[in-house]
Amino acid sequence: MADWVYSLLKRFYQRFFPTNILQWMRKQQIENGPDECYDTTELHSSYLRDAEEHETWFPEVTNINQLPYSVLVKIFSYLSVEDRLLDLCFVCKHWHQVCHDQTFWKEIDFSDRSLVTDEVLLRAVTFSKNVQSVNLRGASNKRLTREGLIALSKACPMLETLKLTCSASCLNEETVISMIQNCPRLKHLQIAMMGLTDETMLTIANCLKDLEFLSVNKNHVITDDGAIAVIRSCKKLTTLRMEDLKITDKTIAELVARESTNPTMVDLNVEMAK
Repeated sequence: MADWVYSLLKRFYQRFFPTNILQWMRKQQIENGPDECYDTTELHSSYLRDAEEHETWFPEVTNINQLPYSVLVKIFSYLSVEDRLLDLCFVCKHWHQVCHDQTFWKEIDFSDRSLVTDEVLLRAVTFSKNVQSVNLRGASNKRLTREGLIALSKACPMLETLKLTCSASCLNEETVISMIQNCPRLKHLQIAMMGLTDETMLTIANCLKDLEFLSVNKNHVITDDGAIAVIRSCKKLTTLRMEDLKITDKTIAELVARESTNPTMVDLNVEMAK
């Protein structure tokens, strides 16, 4: 936060009263080196000296939109996704533009949100063509539909991280499979729900060749066939979490054989269902 405050003060002061500011900054760089963090209090004092010398003070700021665009982006980044989507973007055209800045929409996190709807979800992903991460763990709302989740996956062809949870009532295996098929670039897939079968695992094996992280815990119907298909096809896996699956020693043997020839695992948690 201190760095950001300094940066904001620096831009403001340099714009309106640059004389003493630049002199003071050059002196600091000589004394402390170019990487030294400047003291914001001293920066403000330097501004006041310069203002007094020029017999003028802070310019009248009557509108927040007089702030630089990058400063507004920084301010908006401290607000929640809901605030930007449901409130800020409707204030004025300028704020609407700031809310659409792609900086905000590479990662979309709706985890533990209770107001997520199809409209909110789809509006969020239309702000950027480069959404790389979507987190819906804990998101729950009856107005979030299967069609909305599938539309989300189609709108995010560059998606690399997807986190889903069973608290969304519309989430079933058919929906999960469709989303996986629409996002072949996925590297991180975390599905916190029960009811998955070998069909999901076979889809993962066929579609997600670059997968590095997979978590499908507590799915008692997944068998050796599904687990082994993933182990054989997803050669970049570094993290595999399969607790309480209906697997046997065959899956363990497959893992051992894989790691003996292609050691990639750094986080392995496999537990057979009792």
